[in-house]
Amino acid sequence: MQKFILSVTVALGLLLSSVATLAQPQIVWVETKGDAIPATAVAAGNEANGEKLFMCRMTNAAPPERRTLQPGKTRRGFGACNFHQDGFEFGSYVYEVAVALPAGAKWQRTEASNIPPTAIVAGQSGITVSIPRNIPLYFCRANYRGGVHIGNTRPGFNGCGFGWGGRQISIRNYEILVAPVGTFMGCQQMSNTLGTHHEITWGNANPAQQQQWAANGCTTKPQFMGCQQMSDTLGTNAGITWGSATPAQQQQWTANGCTTKPQTARNIVRPW
Repeated sequence: MQKFILSVTVALGLLLSSVATLAQPQIVWVETKGDAIPATAVAAGNEANGEKLFMCRMTNAAPPERRTLQPGKTRRGFGACNFHQDGFEFGSYVYEVAVALPAGAKWQRTEASNIPPTAIVAGQSGITVSIPRNIPLYFCRANYRGGVHIGNTRPGFNGCGFGWGGRQISIRNYEILVAPVGTFMGCQQMSNTLGTHHEITWGNANPAQQQQWAANGCTTKPQFMGCQQMSDTLGTNAGITWGSATPAQQQQWTANGCTTKPQTARNIVRPW
C-alpha cells in the first residue's frame, strides 16, 4: 500500500484562513511546509520509538466541491502533514501546525462515535467517497503498535482514524481533544460553523450545543461568507454552477452581486 504526498502551490493560505475560525475556543495555528516544524509545535503523540508526533491540519487542492480541512499528524522526517482519507494515508507538503491549545483543553477517553459536546472542532470534511461535505472533524489519538498516533474523527465514524504505513487505521477506543466543560462557542460562531439558523434548522449542532443555544437566547443565522470564499469553499462559479451552495446561500450570492469563480489550486500527487 502506498502513501501519497500532496503539494499545494497556489492559494492554500486563503483556503486555510477561510476555515481557520471553525470553533471557539480556538487552537493557535502556524502555516509551514515540509519538515519546518516550529519549536512551539504541540506534541500530542509519539512513534513506537518515542519520537514525538505533532498536531497539524491541511487543505487539499481538490476541486472546490471536494475540498476538506483534515487534521492529522507530522514529525521531522515526514516532510508533510499526514492524514487519512477513504482508506489511505496521504501527506500534504504545505500545512498548518498547532502551536498552542485553548486554556483547559484536555484529552478525554471515549469510543466509537461518542463525541463529547465539548469536543473542539479542528477541521471539516469535503465530499469524499464515504461522507458528505462540511461535517465537523475533531482531533483524536489512539494507541497502535507501540505508538500513540494522532488523527481525526467525526459523527458516525465509529473510531479514531489516522494514517499509518500508507493506509487508514481506525481504532474504536481512543482519546478526543475537548474544551473545558461549559465552554460555548458563541451564537454567531455556532451559526457560521454548524449551520444553526434561528427557528429554521439546528444544522450540525448536537443536543448539548442545542441546549447551550437555547440557554444563551441565540437568534443568529449563518453570515454571508463572501463571494470569493463562497467560490473557493462551495465551488460556486458565476454563470456556470452553484456548486454545493444551499438555496439560502444562492440568494446571498445574488443579493451581493457576486461574479467570482474558484481560484486555481495546482497540486502534485506522487508516491511517498
